[in-house]
Amino acid sequence: MKNTMNKMSTTARAVSALFVAFFAAACTQTGTRGAVLGSPNGSGKAVETLGNAARNLSPAGVNNEWGYINAQGEIMITPRFRAVRNFTDDGLAQVSDENWEWGYINAQGEIVIPVRFEQISNFEANGLASVKENGKFGYINIQGEMVIPARFEDIGGFAANGLGAVKENGKWGFINTQGEMVIPPRFEDMESFADNGLAAVWERENDKWVYINAKGEMALDPEADEARGFATNGLAMVEMNGKFGYINAKGERVIPPRFEGAWSFAANGLARAKENGKWGYINAKGEMVIPPRFEDVRCFDANGLAMVIMNGKWGYINIQGEVVIEPRFDFIGDFSANGLARVKVDGKWGYINAKGEMVLPLRFGQAYDFAGNGLAEAWESENERTVYINANGETILFAEEACGYIAALKNAQGVIIWPKNIVELCD
Repeated sequence: MKNTMNKMSTTARAVSALFVAFFAAACTQTGTRGAVLGSPNGSGKAVETLGNAARNLSPAGVNNEWGYINAQGEIMITPRFRAVRNFTDDGLAQVSDENWEWGYINAQGEIVIPVRFEQISNFEANGLASVKENGKFGYINIQGEMVIPARFEDIGGFAANGLGAVKENGKWGFINTQGEMVIPPRFEDMESFADNGLAAVWERENDKWVYINAKGEMALDPEADEARGFATNGLAMVEMNGKFGYINAKGERVIPPRFEGAWSFAANGLARAKENGKWGYINAKGEMVIPPRFEDVRCFDANGLAMVIMNGKWGYINIQGEVVIEPRFDFIGDFSANGLARVKVDGKWGYINAKGEMVLPLRFGQAYDFAGNGLAEAWESENERTVYINANGETILFAEEACGYIAALKNAQGVIIWPKNIVELCD
């Protein structure tokens, strides 16, 4: 039963985990191609801000049926979906049926946009969400109406200037929020428009990256082998002859290409850069403010810490580059709102605080981040069961075999709370 329950747990979380991994790795303020999630900060005036009801819910389920529980482990939305994702700030969550078709529910569990799409995303700030139907991408509004027909091979989300990247006949172009093709598809690759009104695109005919304006006109030729979007500090990462540097909107090489690897600048004004085989962080002047001494580095989290690798182990540094949690873990995660992060050592998972103290011992075969309601899902190896724990490590809810391949959700007292018809199922 151990493997079966692990698979059930992992399957429902795998989809959202991909999105988390994408944003954690990117750490940039520029868009990329593909069906991106868009802004998690609501869908404009059409939707109210996420209330306590939705914020207090996290996924839970057994037997390939998933729903949502509150912080007390009570089922608030009946497990009836094949897979679910966390609620976003607009008060909606994405759910799928047994055919892996997706739709949206509210905090009451009501299906507000029918489950009928092959793929969906969070609603962007303009009130639109990308969806895939019959193998093509388009956009719906908060009422679920298809405002931009699904006719594109791929999409890249809308930028602040109202233009969104779309792929048609193997080429990228840009549409407005009415679905009108403003810049015809002629690019092999692209980045979304930055706040300065420029977008990096790759033209096959010229075999080079250039920057265009909102009319599709070439505004800047960086003479680079590769280019990325401009960050909010006005600098864009470019590659020249195998080295990475940064230019401004005039094309001036503000930071000459001298790094072996680099990322776009983050909101804290730092960018990851590689020199002499090691990673560090630079400022907008190109100064290595955190010396390159790490095998790998990640973005700085909201708590001011960043994950780094030294001697094959993960730890955390602060914005001054000081090691605040010694690299001793095989794997680590971001810190959740409750101040705890999951860590892995010798195949076991536990949770640490921002001081690196092991708050919850290494005893889990798998562990996930704490949700907004303060619960985390983990696999309890010694009891071969999935548990939902609070920050004190107390089991609020657990799932284990009831009979055969039928599992049940039980509260802390061992009382079955789901499925309600467990006796019938096991009969």
